[in-house]
Amino acid sequence: MREPKRFWWARPRKLCALERTGGGGRTGEDDEALDQLLPILRRKLRRSGAVAIHANRRTDFVAAVCAAYLADRYGVPVEEGLARAAEAGLSVTH
Repeated sequence: MREPKRFWWARPRKLCALERTGGGGRTGEDDEALDQLLPILRRKLRRSGAVAIHANRRTDFVAAVCAAYLADRYGVPVEEGLARAAEAGLSVTH
């Protein structure tokens, strides 16, 4: 298995967005999925450990999920979160 080349610790050692290296999981790339994921993230991130969100090739959605979480939880503007994701190497398109 290869290591992901593009990843972003949106919240250091707690929430990570990355390209997928293999495996499975939930999919869905629309506004409804984003609304469903934010409460799940809030709940999961209260526990110990870290959460990784990944995508096959395009990382736009995982970057958006993390940026939305940072905006919701910490008031970080979504544009700033997406810029941080792009600086880390994730694909972010408009």
